[in-house]
Amino acid sequence: MAEATIPLTIPENFNPQTCMLGRWEEGRTFHASRLAAEFAADLVANGTPQYLDLAEDVLEAVLQCQERREGDPHMGNFLWEREDEAVEAIGLRGIPKVTGGQLNT
Repeated sequence: MAEATIPLTIPENFNPQTCMLGRWEEGRTFHASRLAAEFAADLVANGTPQYLDLAEDVLEAVLQCQERREGDPHMGNFLWEREDEAVEAIGLRGIPKVTGGQLNT
């Protein structure tokens, strides 16, 4: 892999404890799974070994937000925020899901 030419600065709101981007709202910090996934894509696009390692950690954090229990009507969907107790949408169509390590559209 060629060395990256894309300059990248780790955002100030990156939380190394959660490996996600945080935002302060209503007296709490929230970590959106979608924003973390976008950040991971930026890290991969950068391509340096340092950022590829960080992308793995960020993607692991994103996957921790995925509902993976067999039989759950939300299986394959993601929490909007890491802090949510449950997935909030059922039966979304046209949204890819990751199940068994495979991307299903």
